[in-house]
Amino acid sequence: MDMGLGSSVPPVAEGETIENFEIVGIGKKGDGIGRVDNYVIMVPNAELGKTYKVQVTKILPKFGFGTIEGNEY
Repeated sequence: MDMGLGSSVPPVAEGETIENFEIVGIGKKGDGIGRVDNYVIMVPNAELGKTYKVQVTKILPKFGFGTIEGNEY
């Protein structure tokens, strides 16, 4: 999905579960950062380089939040 300028439709929805969600960075407040089609999702308590089952909890225009729902893959 195109997330370029003028596009504000996130590629995921609140409540959606993402399998094999890889944490590729750590944010300023220590949250894990991953991406779905260049859309950033921040996940508290996630470790860099790990892959999790994540449930999307909040969607904002430029990024969203999720929680770890399953063990590391």
